[in-house]
Amino acid sequence: MKKILTLTVAAATLLAFASCQKEGVYNPKKKIAKIYEYSLSTTENSYGGETFSYADTTPKHMTQEWTWDGKLLKSISYYNYDERGKQSVFSYKMDLTYDGKKLSKVSEGSNNYANYIYDGNQISKIESYNDGELSCVMEITHDGKKISKVVMTIYEEDAPETLAKFALNSVVPSQKVVETIFAHRKAKAAVSMTETIEFTYDGGNVSQLLVTYGEERMTSDFTYDEMKNPFQGNYALVAGGEGEASFINENNVLTERTVWSNNGESNDADTDTYTYEYDGKYPVSRTRTSTYGDGDNYKTTYTHTVYYEYAE
Repeated sequence: MKKILTLTVAAATLLAFASCQKEGVYNPKKKIAKIYEYSLSTTENSYGGETFSYADTTPKHMTQEWTWDGKLLKSISYYNYDERGKQSVFSYKMDLTYDGKKLSKVSEGSNNYANYIYDGNQISKIESYNDGELSCVMEITHDGKKISKVVMTIYEEDAPETLAKFALNSVVPSQKVVETIFAHRKAKAAVSMTETIEFTYDGGNVSQLLVTYGEERMTSDFTYDEMKNPFQGNYALVAGGEGEASFINENNVLTERTVWSNNGESNDADTDTYTYEYDGKYPVSRTRTSTYGDGDNYKTTYTHTVYYEYAE
């Protein structure tokens, strides 16, 4: 029997799109050609007054290649890092289909795809299919020009969740929040589950996300720079998963401070920091630094850098 997960994304306030930014239309002034990534994880353990350290590194390698046809993004090819060959190896490709200038479909082959459905100029629904079977529905409602609510229902049998994660990434500007939601989905896979995400805005950026599931709450607060977000307007993030670079935000996130609470008891906050290198107003690299542990005997620092190469 298929398991059913219903995820309600309720917005307290959500971005009113500028007149030049139409939903489903992605035509940036600078077009991304390739994306590279690098990661470093260092861990320190202390026992009996001694400290032991070790590190795990993934070298800089290409992870995405974007193909354009004039003003339209036509496909994104994805690559994994091959440790043995020390090189990027092709994994899969997402093809983008349009109705005029509006994105209508993202597909991986013929049986895995997401359909984008509009009510006039506003997106109203995203339907994702795995192996030809409906696996995820995101119903999107608006209050005027603002998205006011997204209800996401996942139909899962063997828990494939790639497209569902990517779809959620396209409206939630936090990889940490998305990963937490799906971690809870796995932990409670035997029952239906409803989670609520509330958005608070400061201008054109999400300033806070509040996630509630039962007695548990997760609050993420964000700060931003004043530079251009190269992903703004890109619904194709359903295929990319660039959570912190969601199409919603006008600018680039600098900090994400997260607090978890359960039954009224809160843990200490942890903060992810982001730094950028720019060419003009657009980023050419973004580095996220996260620190985890108890602060005394165990600490892991994770650094992940994304490099953007733009088309000529």
